[in-house]
Amino acid sequence: MPGFSTHVTTSAALGIGAGVAGYSAGLPVTTCAVGAGLCTIGGMVPDLDGDTGVPVRETVHLIAAVVPALMLGSLQAAGLDRESTVLAMAGMYILIRFGLGEWFKRITVHRGMWHSIPAAINVGLIALLICSGEDIVPRAFKAGAIVIGFLSHLILDEIWSLDIFRGRVKESSGTALKLWMGGQHWWPNVLTYVMLFGLILAAYQHPVIRDGYATWRLEAEERAFASPEPTATSTSADALIPVTGESLQR
Repeated sequence: MPGFSTHVTTSAALGIGAGVAGYSAGLPVTTCAVGAGLCTIGGMVPDLDGDTGVPVRETVHLIAAVVPALMLGSLQAAGLDRESTVLAMAGMYILIRFGLGEWFKRITVHRGMWHSIPAAINVGLIALLICSGEDIVPRAFKAGAIVIGFLSHLILDEIWSLDIFRGRVKESSGTALKLWMGGQHWWPNVLTYVMLFGLILAAYQHPVIRDGYATWRLEAEERAFASPEPTATSTSADALIPVTGESLQR
């Protein structure tokens, strides 16, 4: 199994690549930097289902600090004054750090459904919903970045489950990149997919996401139906021959 440092190094490298790609596409430097950081965090998030350890504790602390920061713009747009915004951010930190963090450890098992493809989609949808801003493109970039980091963790886990030197497959193979968790416990699967359905519904009803998607779809349809006007140029050899009376007689 790859170590914590391997996961963080890989997701950080991918985050730098995502930031460069976003900047090349015209996104602001700050948005690209935040996306790179979220990709790095995404490589740590799957290990939240671990029972104990410094990486789990530090990841919970980091998420508890990052989530309120991502929601700062939304809190201000909601009309909260400075003191109310600070109180709301502090409340979210305490809730995540001491509430959701402990609750999450109690309901998950290592390499359970939190190590799965639908869990990666759930994390991306959560990021899409909580990020601030009225433009869908930066939101989608940040959400995609954290999904990339999350998936990099799962892929590394699957790679490490192959013992190339001994030519065998470890028992952990298939426990990361999965759509469904086998065994007698069915409720983690149901919980994961209920959460996925709820997040999709919330994203569909979110005004920024809904309007941004509608605008993107309209522009895509306009580009698809728009066709360049035909030109009257010809490159054939006959078109280069001048028309004369002698040629017409022939």
